Amino acid sequence: TSKIDVATYLMRSNIPLYVEIPLGNDVLAAAKFIEESSRQKLPVVVGENFQYQERFNIAQSTYKSCGHKHLSHIVVTDNLRRGIRDNPRTDDELFDEHFVQIVSAIRALTGKDIEKILSASKRLIGSITEYSTKCILEAGTQIEIILNIINTCSEDHYSLVFSDADIRISHLYDHSNSTFSKSRYADIIELLHVSETLLGIEIFKDAACGMRKCWDELLKLIETKS
Repeated sequence: TSKIDVATYLMRSNIPLYVEIPLGNDVLAAAKFIEESSRQKLPVVVGENFQYQERFNIAQSTYKSCGHKHLSHIVVTDNLRRGIRDNPRTDDELFDEHFVQIVSAIRALTGKDIEKILSASKRLIGSITEYSTKCILEAGTQIEIILNIINTCSEDHYSLVFSDADIRISHLYDHSNSTFSKSRYADIIELLHVSETLLGIEIFKDAACGMRKCWDELLKLIETKS
């Protein structure tokens, strides 16, 4: 039984749902599920939340308002934790799921889609599986994405490199549990001049994960329906 079969059964039983991605095995199955949930008028939240996290919202505002010149390239380094699961997914499955989120975040930041994939490779480095992808964004911006599947904590870094400045977005785990005032994660947005001079920085301590935000949204929908 697939995830979407179980979700559909619960939905037809009038049970509010939080469904993690991937929603279905194909676009048609996912579209049918969304259509039926709309007809049922039942609170349903889907975990395609990555691009709406606060760090990307703030960085997007910075990108639109800072008046920088040509966006030449984007570099993404993402370390994704395998986690402990009863039915663990393969590294390739984790890559397929998370790569979509990276692409959606880039689209949210720039308003552009990937136009062409130039190269893609995979290699093993000890316990790490590294996936490297090079792409071209609409308007010619080059993108390099390094996605590492690891056993330790998840972190990621996005660098938007302009001809006159950089915007850097980091989601960092506090390994010492003290740097971020006992928070587990912090989101950091840096605006740097081409000379590496720091022009501005914003730090969000105890950065809420997208999953928690989805749960909060579902609870609000349930309360509204009640």
